[in-house]
Amino acid sequence: EVFSLLEVELRRGGKTTHYDLNRDLEDVFCEVLNIILGTSLVNLNQESGNFPGVDLGDRANRFAVQVTSRADRKKVQRTLDIFRQPFLRKDYDRLKVLVLGSKPRYRKPFDTEGVELEILDLDDLHLRITGLEMEKIRRVDTELRDGLRFILKAGGHGEIPEQLPNLQRTYLRVWQDTVVTGKDGSL
Repeated sequence: EVFSLLEVELRRGGKTTHYDLNRDLEDVFCEVLNIILGTSLVNLNQESGNFPGVDLGDRANRFAVQVTSRADRKKVQRTLDIFRQPFLRKDYDRLKVLVLGSKPRYRKPFDTEGVELEILDLDDLHLRITGLEMEKIRRVDTELRDGLRFILKAGGHGEIPEQLPNLQRTYLRVWQDTVVTGKDGSL
């Protein structure tokens, strides 16, 4: 699974090199989210260096995304605090935090003060991908494989093994099981 490999590389890469794997993954997940959500996200860090508080933005749909491998309570609340600043609120109403890994279970709600917050992790993306049309699954698969292959090689993290099962086959099986044959296995 591509997402499992990604999690391993993030844990390993974040501690062994100055190469910023998280930052480069912003571009990959910008495209992946655009396919999954049908949006027009852009990488805000490419527009103005290190954009404060968020990484991706879709002004037309008024939402922004923070891409992070760290989603502890303090990090999410800090992102929310920055997000409430007028320079962001003039363009965005909703904030998604994409955790490149598994999101923790938070014991109490965040102080959102009118911000619509959604915290997603790789499992959430996986579930959303299973509901896509096959053409979109192919596009997500291609984007993930090409993007991760380039990033991991450029950062000296390794490469995606060629024998890794591709998303198309995995999601085709899920799609066939749930859509074609029904959840109980009947037609």
